Amino acid sequence: MAESTGTFFVTITKVSGESFQIDGLSATMTLNELRLKIAKYLGVAGGRIQLMCETPFTIEDRQKTLSELGIGAQTSLSLMLIANGMGFAGRYYVLTEDAWRNEEDTYAIVTKQFGPDAKMADFDHFVANPGTKEDCIAFLTFLGCNAWVQYEGKRFWSGDRHYFIERHDGKVPSGWLVHNSIHDHLLDLGSWFSKNRILVDLGEE
Repeated sequence: MAESTGTFFVTITKVSGESFQIDGLSATMTLNELRLKIAKYLGVAGGRIQLMCETPFTIEDRQKTLSELGIGAQTSLSLMLIANGMGFAGRYYVLTEDAWRNEEDTYAIVTKQFGPDAKMADFDHFVANPGTKEDCIAFLTFLGCNAWVQYEGKRFWSGDRHYFIERHDGKVPSGWLVHNSIHDHLLDLGSWFSKNRILVDLGEE
C-alpha cells in the first residue's frame, strides 16, 4: 500500500530503456494528475501518456489516487507514448496508419492497435461537445482526411454502410446524405461503402 503522508518520487522507464524521475508526488494525487505531470516534463500532450505497472492502467484507473493503485515511494512504472494525435473538445484523438474497408471489423482493429480502453470516435460526442469553430477547423486540418467513426454507439447506418466524417466547410455536395453535423456543416456525418482510416478516441486529453 502506498504511503499516505509526505511527498515522494517515482521512476518512469520508456520503451527505449531511458528512465527519469517525477518528484513532488503525494498519495492523494490521481493517476491522471501524474500523467499530466509526465506530459509536461516530456513536452507532449497528456493524451499520449500510457502508464503500465505489470499491465496497462485503464481509463477508470485515471481517477483513482496513487495510494489506491499502490503507487508510492520509488515505485517504477513503464511508459508508452501513444501515436501523435490531437486534442479536441476535451478528448485526444489519433488516426490509424492504414485505411480499412467498411466491412472489416473496425472495432477489433482499434482494440488490437491501441489497447482495450481505446475506442472508435463517436460523432455523438462531437454533437454534445462541438468546441469552437476555430478549434474544429484546426482539428480537421490536422486530420486532413475522411475517417471512419461510430454514431450513438453503432458503426453502420444501414447494412454495411459505415459512418464516416467529411469536412464540407458549410457546402454539402448534392445528394450527400447528412446524418448529423456540427458548426453549420463544417463537419458532416455520412455513411458509405469505402476505405478510410479510423478515428480513434483515446480518452480525456
